[in-house]
Amino acid sequence: MDDFIFKRATLDDVEFVAEIITEAEKSNTGRNGLANLFDLSDNDFKRYIIDILNEEMDGCEFSLSNFILAFHKGEPVAGMGGWVEGFEDMPSSIIKSNLIGYYFPRENVIRAREKLEIVKDIQIPREMGTYQLEYAYVKKEYTGYFLFNDLDEKHFEYALGLTPKPKKIQGHVFASNKIVLKLYELEGFKVVKSYHSDNPLTKEYYPDDTVLLIEKEL
Repeated sequence: MDDFIFKRATLDDVEFVAEIITEAEKSNTGRNGLANLFDLSDNDFKRYIIDILNEEMDGCEFSLSNFILAFHKGEPVAGMGGWVEGFEDMPSSIIKSNLIGYYFPRENVIRAREKLEIVKDIQIPREMGTYQLEYAYVKKEYTGYFLFNDLDEKHFEYALGLTPKPKKIQGHVFASNKIVLKLYELEGFKVVKSYHSDNPLTKEYYPDDTVLLIEKEL
């Protein structure tokens, strides 16, 4: 097979990055947690994510330029997002919430707010100044080419070159996603904390009721 090319996502890649986000939300299950929370179909969710990505807003997991993609024969086949938490001293959670509030239908946002109790215990606060990884996806036919690891290392190299350099890289992984957790462990990540929800509805909406905080030093 020809070599893979790695580069930052651009507006030409918006649809594929929206696919990354949509599939990564499912965490190898059939449950797209964010879409379920907002009562959206996968197609509608992806459509709104495309609108958000076109905004090209920095500093959160919906930032187009945060994604590094792997290309084969000119087509994107895998990708992973990453950013330094606290862009212009603004937490990514606020940037993300503002984007969702603007682009998602108002009635869906209201319904989601009424269901926050379901997921509040698995919402992990992001540490300011850390390099955050979120949303990784490899097309099924390319899963045997270690692209996940390659993408992680590309983000690692990028983070090392930043000024000031972040002290650590962190990510969030559903405990049931053993494959992804193992891949991160191979890259030197360790589980540092577990967040669990006792709400029985959590697993009806999200892939799992336990989320692990993983990190490695830079």
